[in-house]
Amino acid sequence: MKHQYFGDVSDYKKYSVLRAISDNGQLQTMVAWMLTPNDERNDGNVNKYLNNPNQWRQFEPDIFDFLYEAVVINKTKNLKLVEEKELVPGTNYFWDTLADNRAERQKYFERLQEASKEHEIVFLDPDNGIATGSITKGRKNSCKYVFWDEISDLWNQDHSLLIYQHFPRVNRMEYIKRKVGEINDKLSNNETYAIRTTHMVYFLIPKEGHSLHFEGLKGQIEGRWGEGIGVERF
Repeated sequence: MKHQYFGDVSDYKKYSVLRAISDNGQLQTMVAWMLTPNDERNDGNVNKYLNNPNQWRQFEPDIFDFLYEAVVINKTKNLKLVEEKELVPGTNYFWDTLADNRAERQKYFERLQEASKEHEIVFLDPDNGIATGSITKGRKNSCKYVFWDEISDLWNQDHSLLIYQHFPRVNRMEYIKRKVGEINDKLSNNETYAIRTTHMVYFLIPKEGHSLHFEGLKGQIEGRWGEGIGVERF
C-alpha cells in the first residue's frame, strides 16, 4: 500500500470491508499496510467518485464524508488519518515501511508477528498481492508482494487472514477459484472467502472459531454494496 492510493474508490470499499469483517471492532484486527514509498506513476488518482456523492455516499456515508474532506477539501493523502479518525473500530495499524532488501524484509515480518500477537485478524495489504513463482525475495519490487512463508507464519499464529490481491488480466472467476485452491492447499485450509471488487479481490481465510462469525458476511456486504462488491464462499 502507498499513501498515494488513499481515498481511491478501492480504498473507500476497503474500509467498508474491514468494518464488516471485524464486526465493527468485535474481532480485533491488525492492518499491516506493507507500506512502500510513493512513486511517479499515476496510480492513486481514482477518486473522481468523490465528486459524485449522489451515487457513492449512500454505501458508507461517514467513510465517504471522511475521504471527501481529506482528499477533495484538504488535498491530503495520508493513511495516518484512518487511524486518527478511528475509521475502523477495534483496529490497530502496523506502519513500518517494507523494503526490497531480504534481510530487512525478514525483520519486518518478525516485528509484525510480535505486534499482531493479541489480534484475531491480520490484514495484509501489499501493492500487488501474493507473489508468484517469478517473484523472488530481495529483487526489485519484491516489496509489492507477500510470500507464502510469510502468510503461513501468520496463519500458524492462529490469526484469521485477509489478503489483498490485484487481478491480473485473466478470467477473474477462474483466477479466484485457482487462487482459492492454492490457499487451501498451502494452509491446509478448507474454507476461504473471495470478496471481489472491480480491480481486486480480498481473500478472507477464517481460523477455526471464526467461521460462524463470517457466515452472514455475504448478505451484509452485498446488501450494502449490491454489485459493487461481491462475496463468494469456497
